[in-house]
This record gives sequence, structure tokens and C-alpha cells, in this order.
Amino acid sequence: MKFYLFRNLKYLCVNYLKREMNNKGKLLSEEFIDNFLYDLELSNQLKNPKIENIENTIEEIINTNKSCIRFGDGEFQLLFGNSIPFQKASEKLKNHLYTVLTNQNNNMITCIPSCLFYPKTEYTELSLTFWRNNGYKWRKFLRESLDLNKIYYSAEITIVTGLYKKYNYDKYFERIKKIWDKKNIAIICGENVFKDIQHNIFDNSESIEYLYIPSQNAYNNYENILEKAKQIDKNKLILAICGPTATILCFDLEKEGYRAIDIGHIAKTYDWFIKNIDSQKNAEKFFAAD
Repeated sequence: MKFYLFRNLKYLCVNYLKREMNNKGKLLSEEFIDNFLYDLELSNQLKNPKIENIENTIEEIINTNKSCIRFGDGEFQLLFGNSIPFQKASEKLKNHLYTVLTNQNNNMITCIPSCLFYPKTEYTELSLTFWRNNGYKWRKFLRESLDLNKIYYSAEITIVTGLYKKYNYDKYFERIKKIWDKKNIAIICGENVFKDIQHNIFDNSESIEYLYIPSQNAYNNYENILEKAKQIDKNKLILAICGPTATILCFDLEKEGYRAIDIGHIAKTYDWFIKNIDSQKNAEKFFAAD
């Protein structure tokens, strides 16, 4: 009974606000309505992209031979022309990211933040607040830019430990490690990514080759990085840990015949998990850095 009462109350509130916006547009902005719907977890009433959940995203990567690119808050900032701590914005980078975001490559899994459109009560308040504060402009941009008939996947696959209040992390890490299990892999990463990591999540691979690139402003040297990456054996699975450069690099390498996956912060979060470090307290490091 309480459920139906609450559901009906939400329905009435949403329709009242829509009606008020139509009648008194100056009083309620589109942004206000959009954020209101988001807070009530009713944003699916609007036309949003179809986004698979974290579990289905991981299974798609495990069970197919597709490459994978991810768009998080760092990529969105750069698409809006804003620099992030380790990468300066540029028109070239912005255009490159937009080309990758709007790709129609059927052999490419394109991941965007599902929590940007479909919030859940089990998310931490920190993550909900972050996406709420930045949500409107990014949702509007994605609704206008993406093919809403296409299926997208969850960019949160690499930041689960900073997203949920509670989660079955043992099962999560067990499944994600299947992506490179017993495979020969090449990791393209910043010079300092593994500096303080004691527990390497990739230790179940058959072999590991490392290609180190600059930790700061890697995209400024992109052509050189791409040429070095193209020297890697195509029989190896490429895993990229280098922020927005990873997103673009995985896309371009797929066109060259490689399988490449943007794996984000997974090495760091796994190390924290094994060390029993509270990733909730460190979650703010992910936002604006992924």
C-alpha cells in the first residue's frame, strides 16, 4: 500500500512540475525539472540512452572479442573544453573524443555512466551528489549526441568500490579478472600507475608487457604513443590505464586490428580492496580523474 502511495505521489509531483513549467516557464527551468526527475529516480521517463548494468557490461567484455572504451567525468570535462588535473584541454582533443563517443563501430563497447541517468538508492551519497551536481549539462549533451537506438554499457565497471554503499566485491573482482585470465596482455599506462601497488590484479594473466607513457598530458604526445602501441603483437590483449588518452587509444587501436580495453582505475581499486583500505573515503579521487 505504501509503495503505491509513494509511486502515485511521485507521479503527481512530476506531472505538476511539468504543467507548471509549461504554464510558467520562467519559474521552473528545464535544469530544475531534469534534476528533480533524477532525484526521484524518474529520469527514465525522459528519452535516455539504453545502458546495460555493471554485471552485464562485464559479461559482454568476457564473452565477446570486442574492444571497450569508457567515458567518465574526466572525458566530459574535456568535451566541454575544461582541463582536468592531468590533461590540458584542447580543441583537437575535444573533437577526437567526440568522434570516439559517437562511433557506430559494432565491434566496440561504448561505456557511459549509468548513474548519470539511472540513480539507485544503494549508491553512496558522494557519488549521487557528484552526478546530481553535474548531471543536467552532461545528460542534455548525451541525449543530443548519442544514438538513442544503440545499446551502451556501464562506465562504472572500474569504480564499483567507490560507487556502492555495499557490494559483493569478491564476486566482482573474480568476474572482471576473467577478462584477461590466462591471456597474454600488454598494459599501456602512466609512468607511476603501479608505483605504490603491491597486489597486481593482472597476476592471473599468462604474461604482461608494459608500455609506459607520460602521466601528465599524455594526449599531447598522442601520435607517438599510438605508433609505439602499434608495435605490440596483435595477439595480445591491450589494457589501457591512462585516462582520456586510453579512451581514444583503444578506439584507434581497434581500427588497426587490436583488441583494446580501457580499464580505468581497476589496478588501484583492487590493491585497495586487498589491503582492506576504505575506498569510500578515497572515492573523491576518482571523480575528475577517471
